[in-house]
Formats: sequence, C-alpha cells, structure tokens
Amino acid sequence: MYWADGNLQVMVDGAEKFHGHLCEGLVLGVRMALAALRELGIEDSKGPAGKDLVIFVETDRCPVDGIIAVTGRTPGKRSIKMMDYGKPAATFIETRSSNCVRVSARADFNEKVGSFAKSCFPRMEGKPAKVAAMAMVPENDLLRLQRVGVELCARDLPGKSHRIHKLQRWAMKSR
Repeated sequence: MYWADGNLQVMVDGAEKFHGHLCEGLVLGVRMALAALRELGIEDSKGPAGKDLVIFVETDRCPVDGIIAVTGRTPGKRSIKMMDYGKPAATFIETRSSNCVRVSARADFNEKVGSFAKSCFPRMEGKPAKVAAMAMVPENDLLRLQRVGVELCARDLPGKSHRIHKLQRWAMKSR
C-alpha cells in the first residue's frame, strides 16, 4: 500500500500489530495521535516527555488502539481515560505545561474519505480503498484540532499505588 508519509506507515504498521487488523478506525486513531503530539510539541511520546501526557478518549472503538500504539499511553498506566461518548475524538493533555488539544474527526470525514478513495484509488474497492484514503486525505479534511482548557484533579493523574496498612489493600494515593 502507498502511504503519503513514511512515518505514518511505520506508525500504522505498529498499530496494526497491536490491534490485530488494519481498518479505517485504526488509521484515524494513528492520525489523531500524530496530530495531537505535533500540536503539543511532543516528539517522542514513548520517552520521558510522554510520561506527562494524559488522554481522554471519547470512544471505545478502533481509534483508541491507534492512539495507544502511537503514544504508548494505556489505561493501566492511568494515562488514558475511556469516556465512551461514541465520538471519534480525544483530548490530549501535557500535564507539565497544561497544554491541551482536542482532536476530533470532522463531521463529514466519512464522505470526504469516500470521495477521496473513489478519485485516488478507482481500481480499489471497499475497505482497502477507504484505509488507503484515510491515510492520504489531507489532515484539514479529516480532523478538527481545538486548543482547550482542562483542569485535572489529583485522581486524573497517573500515580503509584500505595499500601493502606489498616485495610491491607493496595489503593491509589489519591483515592
């Protein structure tokens, strides 16, 4: 498959291994994460800079796996919060600087991807054409990026578990 950007291809290949198959939603999640990281100035989200990244995802579908594969953030690290509102959107927060960006799929993204697939990949049909188009459609036609303000409370932040001796159980320090 031809990709517009070699970095995108590498990210999608890794996401596909993580997710188990290649689909439009996975590519959407990868593109959402890459756009957010660029906007926040995070070059290596799996390195030290990524430890300050908290993501609120508004869906529980394939885009989440694309976001996880690119950023390295997971619910188990308390750095991805699943807020299933059924929307292809996520808010990325760099907690040190409080910079936040909400990335969402444009309301008409399905139509734009479909027409892009028909015009650029006339010999391909169905899912393969849509996946290829999803990777190549211009970002402005696919995504909406908004700078937002988010106030996090202590329980929203990643943190270590601490033993509560009286209860003999592990609990988050903020709980």
